[in-house]
Amino acid sequence: MAKVFRSVVLMSTGSGIGPCLSILGQMPNTQMRVVWSAPDPVATFGKKICERVLNSDPRAIILNTRQPGQRRPNLVALAFEVYLEQRAEAVFFISNRKLTRRVVEGLKAKGVPTFAPIFDS
Repeated sequence: MAKVFRSVVLMSTGSGIGPCLSILGQMPNTQMRVVWSAPDPVATFGKKICERVLNSDPRAIILNTRQPGQRRPNLVALAFEVYLEQRAEAVFFISNRKLTRRVVEGLKAKGVPTFAPIFDS
Protein backbone atom coordinates (compact mmCIF):
# COMPACT_ATOMS: atom_id res chain seq x y z
CA MET A 1 0.00 0.00 0.00
CA ALA A 2 2.86 2.39 0.75
CA LYS A 3 3.82 2.35 -2.94
CA VAL A 4 0.84 4.50 -3.89
CA PHE A 5 2.24 7.44 -1.89
CA ARG A 6 5.17 9.72 -2.63
CA SER A 7 6.13 10.12 1.03
CA VAL A 8 5.27 7.99 4.08
CA VAL A 9 6.18 7.39 7.69
CA LEU A 10 6.72 3.74 8.66
CA MET A 11 6.34 3.34 12.38
CA SER A 12 6.52 0.18 14.45
CA THR A 13 7.22 -1.17 17.87
CA GLY A 14 9.24 -4.25 18.71
CA SER A 15 9.04 -7.05 16.17
CA GLY A 16 6.67 -4.94 14.07
CA ILE A 17 9.83 -3.83 12.29
CA GLY A 18 9.82 -7.22 10.51
CA PRO A 19 7.09 -6.41 7.98
CA CYS A 20 8.63 -2.97 7.46
CA LEU A 21 11.99 -4.52 6.55
CA SER A 22 10.44 -6.14 3.50
CA ILE A 23 9.82 -2.77 1.86
CA LEU A 24 12.75 -0.71 3.13
CA GLY A 25 14.87 0.25 0.16
CA GLN A 26 12.45 -1.43 -2.25
CA MET A 27 10.49 1.66 -3.25
CA PRO A 28 12.81 4.19 -4.91
CA ASN A 29 9.93 6.51 -5.80
CA THR A 30 8.64 6.78 -2.22
CA GLN A 31 10.37 8.88 0.41
CA MET A 32 10.28 7.11 3.76
CA ARG A 33 10.93 8.00 7.35
CA VAL A 34 11.21 5.18 9.86
CA VAL A 35 10.33 5.37 13.54
CA TRP A 36 10.98 2.24 15.59
CA SER A 37 10.48 1.86 19.31
CA ALA A 38 11.80 -1.34 20.87
CA PRO A 39 13.41 -2.75 24.00
CA ASP A 40 17.18 -2.59 23.40
CA PRO A 41 16.99 -2.92 19.59
CA VAL A 42 20.62 -3.92 19.03
CA ALA A 43 20.64 -6.64 21.71
CA THR A 44 17.13 -7.86 20.90
CA PHE A 45 17.11 -7.76 17.09
CA GLY A 46 20.80 -7.53 16.17
CA LYS A 47 23.13 -4.97 14.71
CA LYS A 48 22.32 -5.97 11.10
CA ILE A 49 18.61 -5.17 11.52
CA CYS A 50 19.42 -1.79 13.05
CA GLU A 51 21.90 -1.07 10.25
CA ARG A 52 19.35 -2.00 7.60
CA VAL A 53 16.88 0.46 9.11
CA LEU A 54 19.51 3.22 9.19
CA ASN A 55 20.71 2.42 5.65
CA SER A 56 17.19 2.88 4.33
CA ASP A 57 16.60 6.03 6.41
CA PRO A 58 19.76 7.65 7.80
CA ARG A 59 17.50 9.89 9.92
CA ALA A 60 15.52 6.95 11.31
CA ILE A 61 14.38 7.36 14.87
CA ILE A 62 15.25 4.21 16.80
CA LEU A 63 14.10 4.42 20.40
CA ASN A 64 15.48 2.09 23.06
CA THR A 65 12.65 1.67 25.57
CA ARG A 66 15.01 -0.06 28.02
CA GLN A 67 17.51 2.79 28.18
CA PRO A 68 17.82 3.94 31.80
CA GLY A 69 15.73 7.03 32.44
CA GLN A 70 13.97 6.74 29.08
CA ARG A 71 10.20 6.88 29.27
CA ARG A 72 8.07 5.36 26.58
CA PRO A 73 7.41 8.08 24.05
CA ASN A 74 4.03 9.50 23.12
CA LEU A 75 3.86 7.71 19.78
CA VAL A 76 0.90 9.74 18.52
CA ALA A 77 2.78 13.00 19.09
CA LEU A 78 6.00 11.59 17.64
CA ALA A 79 4.28 10.18 14.55
CA PHE A 80 2.48 13.47 13.97
CA GLU A 81 5.73 15.44 14.32
CA VAL A 82 7.57 13.22 11.81
CA TYR A 83 4.54 13.23 9.48
CA LEU A 84 4.55 17.04 9.40
CA GLU A 85 8.34 17.32 9.15
CA GLN A 86 8.45 14.83 6.27
CA ARG A 87 5.38 16.34 4.60
CA ALA A 88 4.25 12.74 4.34
CA GLU A 89 1.00 11.65 2.79
CA ALA A 90 0.36 8.78 5.20
CA VAL A 91 1.55 6.92 8.28
CA PHE A 92 1.81 3.13 8.46
CA PHE A 93 1.85 1.74 11.99
CA ILE A 94 2.52 -1.82 13.21
CA SER A 95 2.31 -2.83 16.85
CA ASN A 96 0.13 -4.79 19.24
CA ARG A 97 -3.66 -4.46 19.09
CA LYS A 98 -4.07 -2.01 21.98
CA LEU A 99 -1.30 0.38 20.96
CA THR A 100 -2.20 0.19 17.29
CA ARG A 101 -5.78 1.20 18.07
CA ARG A 102 -4.60 4.10 20.26
CA VAL A 103 -2.12 5.44 17.69
CA VAL A 104 -4.44 5.03 14.71
CA GLU A 105 -7.31 6.77 16.51
CA GLY A 106 -5.02 9.56 17.71
CA LEU A 107 -3.59 10.22 14.26
CA LYS A 108 -6.94 9.99 12.49
CA ALA A 109 -8.32 12.55 14.98
CA LYS A 110 -5.57 14.88 13.70
CA GLY A 111 -6.59 14.21 10.10
CA VAL A 112 -3.61 11.98 9.28
CA PRO A 113 -4.25 9.13 6.83
CA THR A 114 -3.11 6.14 8.87
CA PHE A 115 -2.88 2.48 7.91
CA ALA A 116 -2.40 -0.46 10.26
CA PRO A 117 -3.14 -4.18 10.49
CA ILE A 118 -6.72 -5.24 11.05
CA PHE A 119 -7.08 -7.40 14.14
CA ASP A 120 -10.14 -9.44 13.23
CA SER A 121 -9.50 -12.66 15.11
